[in-house]
Amino acid sequence: MRNRLVPLFAFAALMSACGDDNPVRPTAPPSGHFVSGIVTEPVGVAVMGASLRVTDSEKAQMITPANAEYRASVREGPVTIEVTRQGYHPKTVSVEVHGSVRHDIEIEPLTAAAAFAGSYWMTLSADPPSCGTLPAALRTRRYAVDVKQAGAALILQMSDPRLTGERVAGRLDGNALSFQLWSPDWYYGMGAPTVEEKLDDTRRLVIVGGVRGEVSPSGAAGQLTGTWTLLENVTVTGACEGVHGVRFDRR
Repeated sequence: MRNRLVPLFAFAALMSACGDDNPVRPTAPPSGHFVSGIVTEPVGVAVMGASLRVTDSEKAQMITPANAEYRASVREGPVTIEVTRQGYHPKTVSVEVHGSVRHDIEIEPLTAAAAFAGSYWMTLSADPPSCGTLPAALRTRRYAVDVKQAGAALILQMSDPRLTGERVAGRLDGNALSFQLWSPDWYYGMGAPTVEEKLDDTRRLVIVGGVRGEVSPSGAAGQLTGTWTLLENVTVTGACEGVHGVRFDRR
């Protein structure tokens, strides 16, 4: 029995010696101190896509949150936060952190958002080369739209009685207008298109895509990159996909 134990003791000693060359070190416990908040611009509009450099007494870390909310684990004491985003003035703030601290940060756009609130006619013009199966009479549509504005944030209400009354969020970066005409989740049958015009008892025209344009004192003009679909009940009878015209004229 004694002879059998000797190799085991030798093996244990060898493993102990090898362990000194590659020690397993425990990870440092979390600090238990956090700073969090939301990045906004004036009038409380959330700003997405900002980058934050958070520096405490030991380290600096970069955070690019998926939305406007940020959160960072830091060491107790003074913390510096530097916020940058394209189209905005950079901003640096100092925060004293003990435990969990919330600190919202407001940044200023380089160019103030143009004034766009009001009531409009939104004219959509389908791209002719891509619309061979869409009847010519349906390639230009005009709808009543009401726009509310808070700083750079827009709400576009599809108020035309031929539509289903949907509304979408938009944005103004200076004079640059952007918003999305959404499509429903056809697979799960959820939601409604932003622009769905009932043509008669069986036919519907659905227009979806992203809009980019420029605002002027009289309205706005730009492009819709997306799809027009003509439906007979649930059957597609005409469609076109491409870059289409968009124009807003005050009512």
